[in-house]
Amino acid sequence: MNTTTPQLVRRVTGSRAKEDRRRLAVQRVLEGESQVDVAQSLKVSVRSVHNWMFWYRNQGEEGLKLRPHPGGES
Repeated sequence: MNTTTPQLVRRVTGSRAKEDRRRLAVQRVLEGESQVDVAQSLKVSVRSVHNWMFWYRNQGEEGLKLRPHPGGES
């Protein structure tokens, strides 16, 4: 008997998928869900949702786009 739990949700790795996840989180918070509930359902930290809301409130949808990481390759 196989007792392992199937992996139904895959890690979000593509840049487009990450931006879509940010937009979804912001939309759900704006619709009245708590940041904690959104974070739990999307399997991200509450801090991430908080950051996304901060960026959205200060920069609009532009704030949800991925940014290059500082200290790139040499």
